[in-house]
Amino acid sequence: MIALDQLTCAQCEPLIGQPFTCSTPAFALTLADAVVLGAARPGVERPPFSLRFQGVPSLRLPQQVYRLENAQLGPLEIFVVQTGADAQASHFEAIFN
Repeated sequence: MIALDQLTCAQCEPLIGQPFTCSTPAFALTLADAVVLGAARPGVERPPFSLRFQGVPSLRLPQQVYRLENAQLGPLEIFVVQTGADAQASHFEAIFN
């Protein structure tokens, strides 16, 4: 498992469009976007960034830590927040500071 404090936006950008799956509860999210949110804080090497995910339109999840697995990154335990839903997808975000 990659250490979350070592994960960067640049590592995630090539994974846009790939699935991230969770087994308990069972669901899948697709990485929709990876965005740098500004400059790194003094003494911190990586800048903060956001990962935005999409799921099926009916998916509703409480905000909490989920163990998401990706074929290239392996398992990641990240705090995911639902940011909305529409007829095409449900929307989620994870922020890394």
